[in-house]
Amino acid sequence: MKNKIFNILIFSAMSLFTMACSEGNGTPENVGGDSTIALSVQSVTFLNDGSPAEGSAASVTVESSGEWRLIGKDTWCHPSVTSGKSGETVVFAADKNEGENLRSVEFSFVCGSKTERLTVVQKKNDIIELFRSEYEVSRNGEQIVVRASANDDVSYKVSEEAAGWITLSDVPATKTLGVSIFVFDISANDEYSTRNGIIYFTAGGKTAEARITQERKIELSAEQSVYNVQGDGQRLEVKIHTNLPYSISVPEAASSWLSLEKDPQGGQDPGNITTRTEVFTISSQGEMSRAGKVTLTALGEDLTTSFTIVQRGSSPVILSIEDDKFRQALTDLSYVLPDETGSGNECELTDLGQNATTLDVSNMGISSLSGIEYFTNLTTLNCSNNNIRYLDLSQTKVWLPFSGGSQISGNPLEEIIGSPSTQYIRLENKGLTGADGTSSSKLRISGDAINGVYLQNNPNLMKLDIYHCPNIASSYISVSGCAEGSTLIIYHNLAYPPYVPPGQNIKYENTDPGDDF
Repeated sequence: MKNKIFNILIFSAMSLFTMACSEGNGTPENVGGDSTIALSVQSVTFLNDGSPAEGSAASVTVESSGEWRLIGKDTWCHPSVTSGKSGETVVFAADKNEGENLRSVEFSFVCGSKTERLTVVQKKNDIIELFRSEYEVSRNGEQIVVRASANDDVSYKVSEEAAGWITLSDVPATKTLGVSIFVFDISANDEYSTRNGIIYFTAGGKTAEARITQERKIELSAEQSVYNVQGDGQRLEVKIHTNLPYSISVPEAASSWLSLEKDPQGGQDPGNITTRTEVFTISSQGEMSRAGKVTLTALGEDLTTSFTIVQRGSSPVILSIEDDKFRQALTDLSYVLPDETGSGNECELTDLGQNATTLDVSNMGISSLSGIEYFTNLTTLNCSNNNIRYLDLSQTKVWLPFSGGSQISGNPLEEIIGSPSTQYIRLENKGLTGADGTSSSKLRISGDAINGVYLQNNPNLMKLDIYHCPNIASSYISVSGCAEGSTLIIYHNLAYPPYVPPGQNIKYENTDPGDDF
């Protein structure tokens, strides 16, 4: 009997302890293992004024296996009820956030042994932040994208001095999850100084600034592109319009007759557009005309310009250059002076062109070098990567190097006439294919001084005429890379035909093909 009474007392004490813990700590009375609870949302977000944030609901629906209870502090966030049954809804309300810090609180929904938690967040009071506040814009103009994070709707205003060149784009402004996106068009800068503008963004009484800095328009030019001076010499003043510091250089070939008195301020940044004066002294001239191309180079900017000083001689030498691009290249080098009317093929040879020993006209889209015969002192020529079919060097002193790559390759050449100094013709790696993609199928080479021909990997070549190369040696002929399945015919005037590499379909003909070639 005593043991039975003792057991009853122990059981009663444990029950009282469990109830006390349940009441004091929020532990559910039902501690069964089969209880369930689920919430329609896991978080609720309020704006600083107490209204629900965009895309966030202020209510929570509870689905549970039994009755549930809500546990949590309601210092600034207030639930409509603190207990209920499955399917019921709790509506939350928030006080206005007077501080400038984000705040949050957590509530627990309890059913039996199961708990689901809800986080409630409230944004800062009247705040606006830009993801980026400084923009550097090209002088040519561009679009910029400004992102503003704010609790309230965001408005913008462009500062008065920038209203003419900063405008809202046709792309509609958007707002997603508290972030407003604006696209602005920045027009090209037509001013010679850097310009600055501000875009003000306002939300809930707060303002943030986006500062725009745009590069200045740049200018570096002479009043004229060509200055004609008298043959007896003179002092020439050239006005330079610029808003940049610059350097000025006279070509070494013209330094004997063209001297410069530099403007001491030329290397200084004027800040805005200004005029500098460069002074040249030109000595007297004889029979040949001459020209000097003076170059201006901006310091700190990728800008170069030039002008030409021309002095006419007493006995001009007139020549004809058919190809427009070849004529322009010679003009740029001051080797010729264009016709004063600006039209036609005729131009005037300068003393620089008459004495020139080098000529580089590579990669210029030239189709003909007709007129090169006037440049009788040329020893070095680079005309690679053009569209030239006929090359006559007989009136020049040009020699073509054997090593270091050919300086005539990259042209659909059909005939080459060597100069008295031309000893080697070397065309490799589709060297008979021009800049426009066309390739030659036949090539005639002639010249008394030529003693070596090296043609490698020109698969479109079907006929090669070296009959008029009397000093060529059979051991100095190397041809390979013929098209598979085709035969290359080589016309020659050799006592013994050259060796044919294995796998090459080459046929030698000891005859002059003549005009039938």
